[in-house]
Amino acid sequence: MRTRNYPAEDRPTFRGSTDSVSQRISIADALNRFFAYLQLECGLSKATLAAYEVDLRQFAEIIHSKGHDTVETIGVEDARSYLLAISDIASASRIRKLSALRRFARFCLQEGYIAVQFTDGLEASRRTQSLPQPLSEAQTNRFLTTFNPQCARDLRDRAIFELLYSSGLRVSELVNLRWRDLDLESGFLRCIGKGDKERVVPIGRAAIAAIRRYLEIGARRPAAGGRNYRRLPEYLFPGRRGGPITRQQIWRLTRIYARRAGITRRVTPHTFRHTFATHLLNRGADLRAIQEMLGHSSIATTQVYTHVALDRLKEMYCRTHPRAQQSS
Repeated sequence: MRTRNYPAEDRPTFRGSTDSVSQRISIADALNRFFAYLQLECGLSKATLAAYEVDLRQFAEIIHSKGHDTVETIGVEDARSYLLAISDIASASRIRKLSALRRFARFCLQEGYIAVQFTDGLEASRRTQSLPQPLSEAQTNRFLTTFNPQCARDLRDRAIFELLYSSGLRVSELVNLRWRDLDLESGFLRCIGKGDKERVVPIGRAAIAAIRRYLEIGARRPAAGGRNYRRLPEYLFPGRRGGPITRQQIWRLTRIYARRAGITRRVTPHTFRHTFATHLLNRGADLRAIQEMLGHSSIATTQVYTHVALDRLKEMYCRTHPRAQQSS
């Protein structure tokens, strides 16, 4: 059993049996200790930590409304009621919420807060895998030519989306990029992905040109009342207070420019990651190379793009072959 980094007076004392609870602890306190444990000992990404906190605070609210204040009073039926309450959300979100709840229950059992794991036997409905919906090459080109080359903000925004399409970065990886992570001369960038794994990704010429233009006009703005330029900010795409631009801002910009480009379907920052991989595969790129650039730990995750490519190939065949639609 691992010893947690808690003060001695807060550390649970086991009674030598897993059938007894060592101490009563409020749900709020247990959650706070659990989040500290995730942050200090598990090395989860900020995005995963934030998602787990939202999920488990929601669980705590529902459990509290049923009259539960301490962890040892939570039973399997309470957890099942929680799953029923979230049954109308997307299956991927449901599976993540159950995963967070299981991890919390396992933590409480290990720490002696509960005698029985209250998630035993629970199953979320199986996730149905939906195929990525990339943009076509024509839609991508329309999107990337909607920016005003004379506007500093548009130069920044074009650099953002050229980089997303050129590199296949997740939006969480993009917003945390620093200038020192880029080597524009060699055409590579370094990013930290899921699980704090570092990878090196090539950058295309169009993205490099957009970043250089943004660096010349948009990133270095004259200081008030003088000709000297301000020092280059730490982050490649800084927010108003000097920290990184937020993911929410990137989402909002994506909607704005998609409408401007006349694209009526739903487009998100992640659409550019799908588009990056699909366009590479359509033009003959090796699946293993795409896996490495995307930072997928398993080739099975990357293989979903082969289905997209085959579907588009079949669609093209049926549309263009003279006898594809004829029946005997």
